[in-house]
Amino acid sequence: MNNNIWRKGVYSNVINSYMKTPSNSKIKGTLLEINENRIKLSIGDQKALEITLNKPLKAEIGDTVVIDRKDIVKSQMVNVVETQSIKNSQSKYDYILSSLGISKKEESIWAVKTLDNHGVDITKENILSFMSAKEQLGSISEKLDYDTVIKLKDKDVDFEKESLQKVLQEMQNVQGEKRPFSLLRFLGIKKDMSTEEAEKISYNLYGSKMGKDITDIIKALDKAGLEPTKEKIEEINTVFSKLNNIENIEDKTIIDSLKNKIDTSIDNLYKLKNAVVRGAIHAEEKLGQLASKVYGAYSGAVSSVTERDLSQIEEDIRGRLEELGIKATEELVKLSKDVIARGLDLTKENLEKIMAVKGAIAELGSSLDYEKTALLMASGVIVEKVDVAELVNMVGVAEEGISLGLNRLEILELIENIDIKTLALHMKLSLPTTLESLNISQSLLDGDITVEEWINTLSDLDGVGDILSKTDESDLIAILDRLANNETWELDIAAQTYLRSNGDKLGPIMDEGYRSEMAKALLQNGITLNNINMQEIYMTKKSLDRVSDNLTSDVLQIATEEGTAVEKLSLSRLADMATSLNGDKLKKDEGTESTLKNTVHVAEAVDKMKDMVDALKQISPERRDSIISLLMKNAMPLTLKEVRNLSFFLSNERQIGQQLDEILDLIDKNNNDDVIKLSEELKKNLIKINRDIKDGKQIGERPYEEFSRMLKELESKSSFLSSGERATLQKSAEKLLDSLELQLHLNREDTLLQLPLMMGDQLKNLQMYIMRDKKGSKKIDPKNMSVLLNFDTNNMGNVNIYVAVNYKNIVMKMGLANKDDQSLVESYSKELEKYLEDLGYDLKDLSFRIDEDNHITSMIKETEGSHRTLKNLLDVKI
Repeated sequence: MNNNIWRKGVYSNVINSYMKTPSNSKIKGTLLEINENRIKLSIGDQKALEITLNKPLKAEIGDTVVIDRKDIVKSQMVNVVETQSIKNSQSKYDYILSSLGISKKEESIWAVKTLDNHGVDITKENILSFMSAKEQLGSISEKLDYDTVIKLKDKDVDFEKESLQKVLQEMQNVQGEKRPFSLLRFLGIKKDMSTEEAEKISYNLYGSKMGKDITDIIKALDKAGLEPTKEKIEEINTVFSKLNNIENIEDKTIIDSLKNKIDTSIDNLYKLKNAVVRGAIHAEEKLGQLASKVYGAYSGAVSSVTERDLSQIEEDIRGRLEELGIKATEELVKLSKDVIARGLDLTKENLEKIMAVKGAIAELGSSLDYEKTALLMASGVIVEKVDVAELVNMVGVAEEGISLGLNRLEILELIENIDIKTLALHMKLSLPTTLESLNISQSLLDGDITVEEWINTLSDLDGVGDILSKTDESDLIAILDRLANNETWELDIAAQTYLRSNGDKLGPIMDEGYRSEMAKALLQNGITLNNINMQEIYMTKKSLDRVSDNLTSDVLQIATEEGTAVEKLSLSRLADMATSLNGDKLKKDEGTESTLKNTVHVAEAVDKMKDMVDALKQISPERRDSIISLLMKNAMPLTLKEVRNLSFFLSNERQIGQQLDEILDLIDKNNNDDVIKLSEELKKNLIKINRDIKDGKQIGERPYEEFSRMLKELESKSSFLSSGERATLQKSAEKLLDSLELQLHLNREDTLLQLPLMMGDQLKNLQMYIMRDKKGSKKIDPKNMSVLLNFDTNNMGNVNIYVAVNYKNIVMKMGLANKDDQSLVESYSKELEKYLEDLGYDLKDLSFRIDEDNHITSMIKETEGSHRTLKNLLDVKI
């Protein structure tokens, strides 16, 4: 192995982390109440301590304080929910937010609730940090794609280890503008013209019956909403004639275009190809100077070089390619000779450009057809004048446009037409923000319908009539007058003044080009211009943008099959649905990848980054909340690497059991006696662990010590493994290291144990997680405890179990993926009760949580407060 990861002390640290942390002489918590020396301290898990100190405490409600036990005269554990004095009938979380001086919004209430459920200290700093991290991670997960991570790599941004805020800032810097043409021009698409109709048109144009090519072009033009004329037909014909001509274009011609800074369009390449004079290979350098140029030197001398001359420096060329990090294939060596011979610098960038042009020509030859060409023409593109690499992207978009069909394009047109002033109008009048209602209001502002027609049309929509009936007519007329007034310079000044004064408080809003338009729209609609209202209209606009970006044909089809009318959904709900359904359909950027395919070290880095992108796209919003909470609770850095590793932990993927299974599978295939002996020894240890688990015996520290010893031995035997096996072993070892290091972090504040569990002929991973509300102790009372279990099964996926034990009584809740699994478990409930009874326990309650995204902490918020009659059973006493 290249990296000796087994000597980092991970195993001994993991072992020492279990059940050994000494008790703490101090108590840390959030101050809920204070009256000189009498205080109430929140210590997590909805528990608080009422404490009488030997002297007054100088602190404010909401502060995180540390109390030395020797200063405590008297203390009593109480339940926060049942005993806390809540003023004016506020909820617990409203009261906490008020005490901390944080405005009560849905986001802040959810933040404090989530942190509380996960046992994180409720402080102002933690609440604001959670809200910020949640917004940043959501934006990154939504916007991060393969192209962006490659650009970040080019800028040497280590996006795995940088903070979420830094990654988001760098993403905004590298992500370019949207494609410069709009598919909305294709809304004239209609039913295909018949061949007979096309033949009739061709006869009228040319005076005789034309071939199939002409009739197909006529049909394509008609479908794109263009009138078939001789000029348009000839334009398309010319494109394909020239494209066919350059399909076998020589590399030298492409090189000449780059050297002379000529755009590599179909037209330019056609002209260059057909103007080439064949003969000697012309160049600007002599042989000796060329050899120097291969290594980066420069010379302006002029001479000519033959194929023989170039052959003599072939090894130098191969060496130069290796220096550039490019695999020296025969194709690239030949191309490099042509590059040198034509007087172009032999650089990685130039080689990538040439390969991209060659690939684009080949791609266009197979993907460009009459229909797509006509659609591009309808959007204003002069097809033969566009750079071929850019044209490939346009063809891809046009192809998507055709497959999406008219329904999606009509919806996109609705979105494109909706003005920010319309969003503000609905905000002012508390009207629903559906595409249907917004489009009706947009028609009013565009002057297409009267106020009376607008009121009548909107009133027919569910729930809107009551809102409009309460709207003051004079207020409405005043708003419409302001919106129709083109003299808005006073509002422009007011908007700019506000933005300058509040820029530091508006965050990402200040990065948007339409920030002034939003501020002015609020003023025009008679809405107070403040940060809260700016945030509200900004979020509505972002929802509109998310719908536009994520509404694919697949999303539309799923919505239709489920009987959902997308135009009747609120923008926020529609955006969430589109983003969720579209999240696993990320398509890689073939153009970017193709130019890097021969660069080995870059390709490996890109593959690693793609793994990160795919992992982030699969994290649900609910899971993000758990991840952020656990990172904060255990003082772990808020980086994408930690987010990904925690996501795998919650999914019970790539953990100790799975990685040991991969390692065992690898060494099982080896014929070396020493390796076989290690394999058998590892199997014996795993069998013993499983037997001890089933027999209810305590699992001590020995398994990790044994794993450490055997893996170190395996490392010493790596010479008996092939290079491929060593690489596979290294990757499995790195994943195992990530899992162990994460386990160490999570054991700072809670108790986590992961063990390999044999199911059939496969090793799975068993997770036991005990979340503590009292810091500084890991002593667990087996007669009074609550434990979260998670294990990966062969047929039911991840099964999550919450077990609360109080002496002989047990409450159990199971997290399963579907109702069928619940029915299966319920059919064995009597056997479960009998089994527990034989062990001396009484199963008081068995319930279920059905969710495809179940994970080890997914039942935390549901367990607190449930089973009120068995409240004492749910307390974890440490």
